[in-house]
Amino acid sequence: MHTDHGRQVTNKAIVLEVLDRIFTRNDPTVLDEHPGLTETVKQISRRAAAFPDLTFQVEAVIAERDTVAYLARFKGTHLGVFAGVPATGRAIEYKAVGLDRLEGGRIVEHHATADYLGVLDQLGVLPLKT
Repeated sequence: MHTDHGRQVTNKAIVLEVLDRIFTRNDPTVLDEHPGLTETVKQISRRAAAFPDLTFQVEAVIAERDTVAYLARFKGTHLGVFAGVPATGRAIEYKAVGLDRLEGGRIVEHHATADYLGVLDQLGVLPLKT
């Protein structure tokens, strides 16, 4: 039981370090170290181009066995093309949820969803609400 707890703490620390390296230090090399993130590279670079000042804050993180889940809040300014929408200069804020599975200290599987519909609403490109 103690081993499981230690592994969960370690896995949480690894995921938080990866998030920090990606979103705070703009270090995409971390993706090479975690095979589960290879499909994420394109999305991250597109998002960085659209919101170059993007910041994040982890609001919650839970680890269970080999899986880590987190809720993060992102803030930034729309300064590049996002989902086909040219830069508006508007400030945006959204939340994302991630679920990572680790093996041997490496993220081998990654799933995430973000409130991009909310971002589009904040950018003013959604149809009027009635």
